[in-house]
Amino acid sequence: MKAIELLHRLGAEVRVSYDDASTRLHAKAWLFHRDTEYSTAYVGSSNLSHAAQTEGLEWNVRVAQADQPGLFDEMRAVFETYWVDADREPFDGTEAATRRLVRALSEPERSTDFFAFDLEPKEWQKPILRELQDARTTGRSRNLVVAATGTGKTLIAAFDYEQLLRAGHVDSLLFVAHRKESRGEYSATSSAGSISASSGSTVTAPKRDATCSHPSSRSRRRPTSRRTPSTT
Repeated sequence: MKAIELLHRLGAEVRVSYDDASTRLHAKAWLFHRDTEYSTAYVGSSNLSHAAQTEGLEWNVRVAQADQPGLFDEMRAVFETYWVDADREPFDGTEAATRRLVRALSEPERSTDFFAFDLEPKEWQKPILRELQDARTTGRSRNLVVAATGTGKTLIAAFDYEQLLRAGHVDSLLFVAHRKESRGEYSATSSAGSISASSGSTVTAPKRDATCSHPSSRSRRRPTSRRTPSTT
C-alpha cells in the first residue's frame, strides 16, 4: 500500500484491478522507455523488493530494444492491452481510493462456493483461441499453448473445451495437472462461469485407473485388466 501511494506522489500513473473473481495478473515486468532506441524491458519472477532483489533465488530476463526490437515491441503491445482493460481503474490518491484499496488488500480469502456468471475471453486470449481453431481446421489436433503465469491458461482451456463441446466435436475432457490445486482451479473456473463442464473425478498418484466423463456423454467405461505378479 505504501509503495502505491509513493508511486502516485512521485507522479506515476497507477491503475489497480479490483476484480478477484477471474485470473489475477501475476506477471512482473518493467519497461523503461527512452527517447533513443535504447529502451529496456525486464521480465521475471522477482518482485521489486529488497528481499527479492538481493536475497531471493529469482530468474529475470533483460530485453534491449536495440538488440531485439521485435520482442520489445511485442511486450509493449501486451502491456498496453492490460493497461486499457476496463478491470484496471486509475488510482488517484484520494482518501476514498485509499480506503478502497486498503479494504481490497485486507479482504480474507473467499470460500470456494461460486455463483454463476458469464465469462468472456480477454483480448489477449482471443487470438490464442482462434489459432487453436485454425490449427484443427488444417488437421493439427495436437496443440500446445505456452503462456506466462497470470495470462489465464486455465480459462483458455475452458473456453476451448466449450467451443469444441458446442460444435459436437468432443463430449469429455481430460484435464491433467502437476498439482491438485490446478485441477481445483479448473473446476472452480467451470463452476463460476457459464461454461458447461463437470468437475468429474480426481485421480492422484499413485492411482492410474479412472474414468471421467462430461454429463452430456454416455458412460464409456472400458474393461480393465490387471497383471498378476509371478515369481520364479
